[in-house]
Amino acid sequence: MYKTRISVLWLLAIVALFAYATFAGNEVPSILANLSLVNDQEVANILLVLMVLAFLSLTLKGSTNRWTNIIGGSAFGLAALIILIDGVTQNLYGTCNLMMGANVIIMVLVVWFAYKMPRSQA
Repeated sequence: MYKTRISVLWLLAIVALFAYATFAGNEVPSILANLSLVNDQEVANILLVLMVLAFLSLTLKGSTNRWTNIIGGSAFGLAALIILIDGVTQNLYGTCNLMMGANVIIMVLVVWFAYKMPRSQA
């Protein structure tokens, strides 16, 4: 059950990141150059890594699964938090900030579910 939840959270993170890139591209053009992570190639690379983490969360067993999700969720959560802070300083009321805020919450949930995963299900 925990593996499925975590995998779905990784997939939701993909949707939130894609929505962030879409909304950031449609926000005020003058701040577009200052926002983090709007390059299409960077977004595509990160989406690929998130897809791999969603797959690994279903296939890995034992503590490897648990630690992969904790480390991956922490790394992407920290990156999302930095991007959110950068976005808020550039455009406080931007719609893209909502999507990155959702991404931060999703990464916190990934780490939380991985941490709470019983050792017998990991």
